[in-house]
Amino acid sequence: MWDRDPTEFSERYSIPGSLNRFRCTVEHLKPRMNGGDDRCDNLVAACQFCNQTRHRMRKTLSPAEYQRHVRKRTAAGRWHPPLYHHCRNRSPRRLSKGD
Repeated sequence: MWDRDPTEFSERYSIPGSLNRFRCTVEHLKPRMNGGDDRCDNLVAACQFCNQTRHRMRKTLSPAEYQRHVRKRTAAGRWHPPLYHHCRNRSPRRLSKGD
């Protein structure tokens, strides 16, 4: 995920095109519409795609159910489009002190 500069993220992972799906957002584990609040124990970092996808589902899944859902689809190569599959098991390039 990136939160400041999508250019740096794109270069690190060799990702072309729109990077908004990987933008860092705040995810409410218990959605606000279901009574969730902004306490730290109810907030996690999530990419924009995951955040939006979870809230478009008909049934709100628990955090554990959603995690299983994402992992299952990721393992099957059906979470992100094929364009991004090369990044799945790639760790970011380490920055040296001069970078």
